[in-house]
Amino acid sequence: EAISRKIIKNGNISIETKALNEDSQLAKKLTTQYQGYVQNESQRSDYSRIMQELTLRVPANNYDSLYENLLKIGAEVESRNSSLQDVTTRFYDLKTRIENKKKLEERYNAILKTATKVSDILEIERMVNNVRIDIENMEGQLRYLQKQIGYSTINLTLYELKPANTSASKESFGERLKNAFGNGWEGLL
Repeated sequence: EAISRKIIKNGNISIETKALNEDSQLAKKLTTQYQGYVQNESQRSDYSRIMQELTLRVPANNYDSLYENLLKIGAEVESRNSSLQDVTTRFYDLKTRIENKKKLEERYNAILKTATKVSDILEIERMVNNVRIDIENMEGQLRYLQKQIGYSTINLTLYELKPANTSASKESFGERLKNAFGNGWEGLL
């Protein structure tokens, strides 16, 4: 079997926007255009901004195109990063371990067919069961790894700044400091 590299791609983008809902819809549309889907979506706000957080999953071969197009939406890209994780060794190691465990299971089953003593049969069945559990565990890991390789993840945060509070700008520094401590204390309680 020819060995091909197995890469997991992940990205994070944070973008300031002037039209949060419209840009959020555009990001979802782009994701669908590149055969991806929205895995997670949440919205929250703090004292200064409203944030929309999207976890986007896209086929690995479409990751770069979607990533670059997402950078074009909104007003300003605050931060971005993209990472590649090479899991080739882990992938092929798991495949080899599964094959070896299946061969061991076949040998145990062959021995089981020739066993005559009840104690031998029970011991071999216990060993077959343990090997089968190992195989199923490793196959689950391999399926998860294949899913991570096949679909890349982009965590996109879009945020819109809230309009400045005009009454806050009229407050003195001392009043703002007092209010900040009061709000912090209430939050702590």
